Parts: sequence; structure tokens; C-alpha cells
Amino acid sequence: MSENKPGVVVGKDNAGIGSNSKWLFVRFLVALILLVAASLKAHQLSTTPTLDNEIFHSRWFNVLVVEFELFFGLWMAFGFFPKITRLTAIGCFLIFVVVSCYKALSGETSCGCFGAVAVHPWVTMMFDCGVVILLWRFRPYVDLGGKTDKSMILSFVVSWLVISVPLT
Repeated sequence: MSENKPGVVVGKDNAGIGSNSKWLFVRFLVALILLVAASLKAHQLSTTPTLDNEIFHSRWFNVLVVEFELFFGLWMAFGFFPKITRLTAIGCFLIFVVVSCYKALSGETSCGCFGAVAVHPWVTMMFDCGVVILLWRFRPYVDLGGKTDKSMILSFVVSWLVISVPLT
């Protein structure tokens, strides 16, 4: 059995759930998924014209989606407020499940989740369900008491600005 270290929460809620390394793996997997999806959508936005006939296909809406995915992907990678972030990620991927299911039932051949890379909506829906299960199953153990290093926040803001400013 390991010794108690500062910042590590030990209790019944975490018993049998796994190690913190599993949460780190899930956290970085989700961050990678969001950053790759945002990058592919940004590439598509910059190389192909968009149809503005529907709100969900308009350029400004897609730019907002890309910005959100970049922001949240970096947020996940940096690991700010892990408990709130985990719950937000679960909600985010549940929305992705609903959108993918809607597109699949509408007969679309690609969900558009990865820009010009065609992925069937049923595949992305199942993948998103898997991510929700992983996020639900593995919890963060580290509790920093609500404190976050200021240099980490500065790094996050600079990273987000460097990546997102060229999109606008």
C-alpha cells in the first residue's frame, strides 16, 4: 500500500477505481481528441468554403466550435480543476453523442466531427460513448485545494492565443 502524500485524496469514493495514472491517460486522450478534431475542422474552414444556409453549418458557428474544442482540449491537457473538468467533459461528450446520433438517424454519411475526414456518425457516437464511460469510470485523485499555479495559467492562455488567433 502506498503512503499518503499531500494533495492526494484517499477515501471510499476512489476505492477500486484505479490509479491516478489511469486518469492522466484518459485526460490526455480526451485532450488529444479535442485538439485533433479542432485542428482538422480549422483546416477545413481555412481551405473550403462553407454554406451559410443553416446555423450549424455557418462559418461563425464552426469557428466557435473550433475555438471551444481548442480551449477545452488545452484545459484538459493542462489539468486545471480536475473534478469540474471531468464533469464538464462528460457533459460535452454526451452532447457529442446526441449530435452524432441525430446525424446518423438523419442519414448523413459523415458527422463532420473531424473536418474533411469522413467518419460515419454511428462510429463517432460509439466512440463518444466509450469516452463518456472512461470519464465516468476514472476520477482524478489530485485535489489542489482550488489553487492553480499562476505560471500554468499564463502558459495556458498564451498557448490558446497562439493557436486560436490565426483562426480569426
